[in-house]
Amino acid sequence: IGGTGKLSNELNNKIEQFNLQKKVKLLGKIPFSNIESYFKLADIFCLPSIHKSEAFGVVLIEAMSFGCPQIVFNISGSGVPWVVKHNQTGLVVDKFDSKLLAKKINLLASDESLRKKLQLGSIKRYNRLFKKELMIKKTFEVYQELSLIK
Repeated sequence: IGGTGKLSNELNNKIEQFNLQKKVKLLGKIPFSNIESYFKLADIFCLPSIHKSEAFGVVLIEAMSFGCPQIVFNISGSGVPWVVKHNQTGLVVDKFDSKLLAKKINLLASDESLRKKLQLGSIKRYNRLFKKELMIKKTFEVYQELSLIK
């Protein structure tokens, strides 16, 4: 698990409590220069955010760029379920239910054909919507449009 936060100690305690030290590692903050390596090694990317403050989830696009299928909660009012297309690039879990999330993680971990389908879908969606060159072009078009309105 990459990242830091106020739940780190609680997660460490759970890992020890359930004797999961050989299965779960808390990596802490992953340096930006190493992110590519982690995405290339990952089979699944899970973003368990439940708050609208996760407005878009740029990290989801990073995962997509490496063909890493995503699993997310359907955060109403955020861009997360727009970025992750259910059964195309990843799996969107409708309820904020950790047991249901775990079922989806296990499903994706055990179903290689689904994982491959979502990997290809992720790369296709990334190339169609989120490539750097395309994003720059679209942003420039918006700026041009706004300058014409004034």
